[in-house]
Amino acid sequence: VVVANLDHLEPLLPPVQQLAVRHLDWGVRPEHYDLVGEALMQTLGVGSGQDSASVELREAWRVAYTALADAMKAAAYPAA
Repeated sequence: VVVANLDHLEPLLPPVQQLAVRHLDWGVRPEHYDLVGEALMQTLGVGSGQDSASVELREAWRVAYTALADAMKAAAYPAA
């Protein structure tokens, strides 16, 4: 869903914000989002070469993940 909507993430925000609030029940903390982001980027680095298309793909994923993670953290931890 994220890949198909890289250029239109806004409609995905309400459901991921709700998901973030549910993550609280599972003990998810703000720093976990950074760890997941790092793992995602490492995985993309392993699975792709160094050509310009793969660099663009990794950057698109970094931007998308950061936007979603920021929205999730803001929903789950509004005082932070």
